[in-house]
This record gives sequence, C-alpha cells and structure tokens, in this order.
Amino acid sequence: MALPVDVQRKLRQLDNDVQSIYEMLAGIAGTQTRHGNRLDELAAQLETMDTQLAANSEQLRSHGEQLAANSEQLRSHGEQLASHGGRLQEMDTKLDIIISMLDDGSPRT
Repeated sequence: MALPVDVQRKLRQLDNDVQSIYEMLAGIAGTQTRHGNRLDELAAQLETMDTQLAANSEQLRSHGEQLAANSEQLRSHGEQLASHGGRLQEMDTKLDIIISMLDDGSPRT
C-alpha cells in the first residue's frame, strides 16, 4: 500500500524536524558541558581564594595581637617616662634650692 504524496512529504518534513531537534539538543548538551567545566574552574578558584582569605585573616589576627602588645608596652614606657619626668622635676627643684642657698650663703671662691 503506497502512501499519498502529501503524507510522504509530511513524514520527510517530520523526520527532518526531528533530526534538527537532535542537532540542537547536541549543541545544548555541548554548551552545558562547557558551562559545567567553567563552573568547576570557578569553584576551584573560589576555594583557593577562600584559603588565601583564611590565611590573611589569621595573619591580621596575629598582627592585631602584636599591635595590642606593642600598645601595652608603649603605655608602660609612657608611664615610666612620666615617672622619670616627675623625678627630674624634683631634682631640678632641689638643685634650684641648693643654688639659691649657695648664692645667698657664703661668698664664692
């Protein structure tokens, strides 16, 4: 039994359409594979950056601790300088008294 020409033409067109759809699906699958590979590359880069950020964060924490220790030392040195300044002021006052006693007391030789 032979199919009418119209039906044969429609079947050929449907076959061509199905083949075109398979070609498009193959192209889409290729694109998805490339996108998947690129996403894997980006994920690896992000992991590397996360590791670097964690290391930098640890370094910053360590530097913060060092700065706090240095600040404490500077505060201590400031207190010591203030104490020495007070003692020097006392000595200066005493020297002024001694000099005035020497000037007022006996003649210089």
